Amino acid sequence: MPAYNCEEKIHHAIESVKSQTYCNWELIIVDDCSKDETLRVIENYANSDKRILSLKNIRNKGAAESRNIATDKALGHYIAFLDSDDLWSKDKLLNQITFMESNSYDFTYTYYEVKKEDQRKRIIYKAPKILNKIKMSFMCPIGCLTVMYNVKKIGKIYAPKLQRRNDYILWIEILRKSKLAFCLNQNLATYKVNNAGLSSSKLLNIYYYFKVIKLSYKYWYLILPLTTPIYLLLILIKKTTPEFYNIIIKNL
Repeated sequence: MPAYNCEEKIHHAIESVKSQTYCNWELIIVDDCSKDETLRVIENYANSDKRILSLKNIRNKGAAESRNIATDKALGHYIAFLDSDDLWSKDKLLNQITFMESNSYDFTYTYYEVKKEDQRKRIIYKAPKILNKIKMSFMCPIGCLTVMYNVKKIGKIYAPKLQRRNDYILWIEILRKSKLAFCLNQNLATYKVNNAGLSSSKLLNIYYYFKVIKLSYKYWYLILPLTTPIYLLLILIKKTTPEFYNIIIKNL
């Protein structure tokens, strides 16, 4: 869990981990040089629960590098991600680990709910049953807060030092090892959208999509003309008609 200036909301994210029905977890939180009382909140939790580890960057490094630092320290068989303003449902870890172990899957993801600051409507985003590198070239339906992968089988994978869409590249890198990713079709997480945050700039996200493809695929110059129109269309449908997006995405 990367954390930066989130003293008023990080306790919700931490409590969603503490309330898991699966208890054999460790939560590694990396404070990215917060200017508020975020670190104090984290340390209070770490002092009261030995499963929580508090780390602090010596300089601001961003969410991707902070996740990498936590990944490097992780001791468990599985790695999962949760941002400081997002939530897991109480059965997230139990259901997903059971799903992976009963099917011998190494890389999985789930459905997730989106909550926007200016809206009360409940939106659940679904995902394809199976993903591979080819499908990931024209879409990224995986929510970071839903991912889990098996470290013992494929090793630790680290995100690139990219301001945006670093998680997109990370999934592709994991797929180089796992070959396939599988969806547990349950809504097990809540993603909170900050209208003033990085997620708000659509044009920049398109620019970083180009960077993702260029960094992840050898023949990117052949792929981009084919995948970009599909990527843009799916983004448009996702933003305007989530219900129709879910119908399309589940069958891809």
